[in-house]
Amino acid sequence: MAATTRSGKVWGVMGLAAIAVAAADAHAQDDSRLLVADADDDEIIRYQLGGAEALDLFTSPAFSHIDGVGEILFGPDGGLYAVSTKNNVVLRYEGQTGQGVRTWTRDGDLDGPRGIAFDDDGLMYVSDDSNRVLRFGTAGSFMDVFVEAGVGGLAGPRGMAFDADGNLCVASYDDDRVLRFDGNTGDYLDDIVPAGAAGLDGPVSVVIDEPGRVYVAGAVSGTAVVVPVGGVPEVLVVAHGGAPLGQMTIDPNTNGLLVTSRSPITAVGEYDRLTGSFEGVRVINGVGGVLYPMGVAVMPPEPCEADFDGDGSLTIFDFLAFQNAFDLGCP
Repeated sequence: MAATTRSGKVWGVMGLAAIAVAAADAHAQDDSRLLVADADDDEIIRYQLGGAEALDLFTSPAFSHIDGVGEILFGPDGGLYAVSTKNNVVLRYEGQTGQGVRTWTRDGDLDGPRGIAFDDDGLMYVSDDSNRVLRFGTAGSFMDVFVEAGVGGLAGPRGMAFDADGNLCVASYDDDRVLRFDGNTGDYLDDIVPAGAAGLDGPVSVVIDEPGRVYVAGAVSGTAVVVPVGGVPEVLVVAHGGAPLGQMTIDPNTNGLLVTSRSPITAVGEYDRLTGSFEGVRVINGVGGVLYPMGVAVMPPEPCEADFDGDGSLTIFDFLAFQNAFDLGCP
């Protein structure tokens, strides 16, 4: 109901109060989506943000030819980008519907893509099984090999993130490190997490929060390590049930750390990103068909539209509905 209210006409008999309610309801639904990439069936499943209810398939291999789904990440253009490891491409989906899928990278550019990151200019960086990080333009065109194979000892690169200084931090799965590379040149700078520090084993995902804390998930150790600003690595999270961990993201609504895991119970768990305390199961394993959770992303709310009812003209009704939705926080 809310979705049709937003995209269709809102008739005057509803009254101003009803329009405000419809706008609030539309925004609440837009703001309540969690995506989980399931490697068992190569599907991306959409959930209510609380995770108790699976809504639908955001996409499946029948429509997008995804094979070996891994990390998923919303880009600066609002599209959802997904690693398709077995057929060596990154796919882009329309960010609200999952439709309009495109093969963003060309066949042959990548060799087993694993992690994705975007810089402030909207350029995409992809790590692959040839121990490299490659850079792509805003239209998906190949630019260059940003980090050459094995630079700094990079071995089995996985998840990546840019720090506040614009440098690229990369999980090095095979030797249990997180390496930092110059954001302009790709030159190796140092280790954010030295080999095996804080018991990290098999790092697969890197997230950096606004204050600059670095979070790293270990697939083998079943722990997440945090590097405080100016500090040293320390264990933050021990996975619920001791399960292997996968991709992490920060929920902008709760500021909690969402982490995929392959436990008998938890597909996505939430942890306090300051204390590491377990805040609860967001997605129960098996709900919606998820059996091998690999990627997780929080859908951004649908942007506010000045022509709220989409009829091609701006009226006082559009203004009031837009103002109400804007007050609720839609971008």
